[in-house]
Amino acid sequence: MTALLVLHLLAASPSDAPAPPQPGEDWYGWQPMVVDGTAIAFWAGGAVLSTAVESTHPVRQAVPLMIVAGGGIYLLGGPALHWGRGRGTTALIDLGIRALAPVTGALIGFGLCFGCSYGAIGPGFVGLLIGMISAAVFDYASLSWDPGEPVPPERASLQWAPFAGTACGEPVVGLAGTF
Repeated sequence: MTALLVLHLLAASPSDAPAPPQPGEDWYGWQPMVVDGTAIAFWAGGAVLSTAVESTHPVRQAVPLMIVAGGGIYLLGGPALHWGRGRGTTALIDLGIRALAPVTGALIGFGLCFGCSYGAIGPGFVGLLIGMISAAVFDYASLSWDPGEPVPPERASLQWAPFAGTACGEPVVGLAGTF
């Protein structure tokens, strides 16, 4: 899978690279980072509770809820931020990427180790993680740019324009300019 990623990156031409941000654009990628950090905190808390607490302890019942809540925050948090900024199309793109990239990574991981003597669960999980990280990084780097206010075009230092009118009752034509 890493080899495929490297080959894709090597084959990408400079024209495939995302355009640099234009003046007036605002990066808000730190917001989905905070949301994804919250999802990671839920997953880490669930992992700690599942290993540190006895299986009969009532707190252990919170582990599935923490795992599901972390997944919901990961899947819907970033798109909700885009939606809140009035960027519905970007929200739908982010939702699709966050849903499909981990599944694709897991399927690739399972496929690479299908029939391996040690099983395919480990590589499938690694593929899932790679897909999740790739989707999140794509969100931070490419989707989290707010167009902001349009920047007015620069004025030329010399401008001129024809004019026609009357002065003291007589017709007048000419050129007017600023510099």
